[in-house]
Amino acid sequence: SDPRFCERSAAVSAAGGWRRARKEDRVASVKQAWFEFKEADVE
Repeated sequence: SDPRFCERSAAVSAAGGWRRARKEDRVASVKQAWFEFKEADVE
């Protein structure tokens, strides 16, 4: 097998994992902001 191909597929999967983590971070921060907003609204 071509070592360059292996390197490229590893880079692609790493980039995909990074993007997924960033997306989950964004979702978590939105949930956190919404939770704080609701808590403040209750007061």
